[in-house]
Amino acid sequence: MIPCENKSLVFFVDPGEDAEAKQICKECPFQTNCLDRALRIGATYGVWAGVNFGNHKEINALPLHQKRKLPMKTGRDTERSMDSVLKIAYDGISIS
Repeated sequence: MIPCENKSLVFFVDPGEDAEAKQICKECPFQTNCLDRALRIGATYGVWAGVNFGNHKEINALPLHQKRKLPMKTGRDTERSMDSVLKIAYDGISIS
């Protein structure tokens, strides 16, 4: 089981209210997969692999090789419901 599964309300919070999510991420064996997925889908909100994508300081602190995976910004952001973001996130993580 993925440690964050069924805990979406913990992971989609404002910066500064994310300590519980970051603690769960710290102990998760899927951090690399999670961060890659967040970068690939262009996450703009939520805690992914211990990084709060709603906090620009945390995004800027990512290593350059990871920031290169960020999608180019367009004139408008696409918003996804929390459920669809989680479905996309869990879809790419396999547990074996």
